[in-house]
Amino acid sequence: LTVIAPGDLGRIAIELPSKSAVADGKTPARIVVKVADEHGVPVTARTPVTLEASSGTWQAKDLDPTQPGVQVFVEGGHVEFCLIPPG
Repeated sequence: LTVIAPGDLGRIAIELPSKSAVADGKTPARIVVKVADEHGVPVTARTPVTLEASSGTWQAKDLDPTQPGVQVFVEGGHVEFCLIPPG
């Protein structure tokens, strides 16, 4: 039996849509955020992150609207968010 437990947060990875993503100005872009320790083991603990974009609107509940950006939690090591194009 081998147990692998994550350490402290070491890296945040952002996965952008594939090249086949629709760029029609209406379809949301699906963005994946992954959190891991320095060895790449997913950090499964609830981790706060701030989402920011130079254009468009995040389709996510802002947990602290008094702070800049959109405050959200990543749970289970990864989460997917939608970025609505400006319009």
